This record gives sequence, structure tokens and C-alpha cells, in this order.
Amino acid sequence: MDSRLEERDLAQLFSAVPVPVLLQLFGSLLLERRVILISNSLSRLSSCVEAVQSILYPFSWQHTLIPVLPTSLLDICLSPTPYIVGILRGRDSSTVTEPIDEMMMVDLDESQVLRSVGDESSILPSRLRRCLKVALQLVTNTTQPWDASRNVLVSEAFVRMFVEVCGHYRNHIVTQQDGMKVFERESFIKAVTCQSFRLFLEWFTETAMFSAFIESHLDSQSDVRGR
Repeated sequence: MDSRLEERDLAQLFSAVPVPVLLQLFGSLLLERRVILISNSLSRLSSCVEAVQSILYPFSWQHTLIPVLPTSLLDICLSPTPYIVGILRGRDSSTVTEPIDEMMMVDLDESQVLRSVGDESSILPSRLRRCLKVALQLVTNTTQPWDASRNVLVSEAFVRMFVEVCGHYRNHIVTQQDGMKVFERESFIKAVTCQSFRLFLEWFTETAMFSAFIESHLDSQSDVRGR
């Protein structure tokens, strides 16, 4: 059985926020910004914080991740580094009033954005954004929140986007004369004919999540070669 059928966190996130907000969250994560999720429910909060990073698959979040941030550690929200944190509503959430650069705050109970940079809807190339929106809206229209397949369908919508824009990465892992495997970033970007995709890859290939993804594949190929 597909393991995603047993994991309900992604379906819960999908039910908690509308598609446009989910896409804005996705864009913020791709840029490795700061993301704060707020809820009255401890279970909803922890589930959605765990789920929001899963939409990055096959990439993975490389920075701070705290499903429920203790009151004593609220200063973490002022950190200049990227993070995903959950805050229980109440006096805890009311203390996050300081201006925070490059941050998006979402209320999971009210399904609305409380604070944002303002450019979240334009981070993804328009073609990718439209395709994702259509795919996710189709999931909304054809499944119920309790359907086991919803998790898989939501996950696959994001995976397909990554495959479309990054799926050719293997063609640009080459072997040098000394036998070392290297990733040719420039040729990887230039191989894409769509200009908006190229612009996307120019900055996405500089993120920690992309670097970690490539490094893991270079390491795995080196391990195979060394056997």
C-alpha cells in the first residue's frame, strides 16, 4: 500500500487552507522564507506544520522546523534564518507583533493569511501556478476530506510540478576525468526552453533544499561507484 494513504497530515492541511493560500505557502517555502502557522487546535497545528514541508517532496526543508513553538522560545520568530513554526492561538500568538521580514503567517482556523510579503502569488511561473491550481481544485471537487486518496492526489500534484521543471537534472550530472560526479548547474538551467522556468531555476538552484537534493544524488552515485 502507498504509505501516503496512511498519512493524514497533508489532507488535513488541504482542508484547513484554500488552494490559493496553499500555493502562497508553497511559494514562500520554495524561497526558504519564514512561515508561521497559528491554530487553536494542538493536533491541527502540529499536523499542518508537518504537512506543509511534505509538499516540497522530493526536496526537503533544510532549516528550523518546530510543530508547536513553546512560549519561552517565541524569540525564534525574530530569527533572520528561515523557519516553519506552529503557534497555539491565545496569548502566545498575540506576542508575535514585531515586524518580521520575509515572513508569511497563516491562521489555520480561519483559513486566511494574517501577514505576508505580498508577492507570494507571483513566485511560481504563471504556467506552473495555473497547472497546480487546476490540479488541486480538481482534488477539491472530486474527493472528500476523509478520502484516503486525497493525500496521494495532493502530493502528486506538487511532484508533477517539480518533475516538469526539474525532472531533467540527471542529464546534467556528469563524470569528470578524475571519476568525480558533478552537477552542471548552468547547462541544467539552459536546457529549459521556457524563459519563466529559467528565471525560476536561476534562484531555486541556489536554495539549500535544491543543493541538498543534488548532493544526496551525487553521494548515492559515488557510493555505487565505490562498491
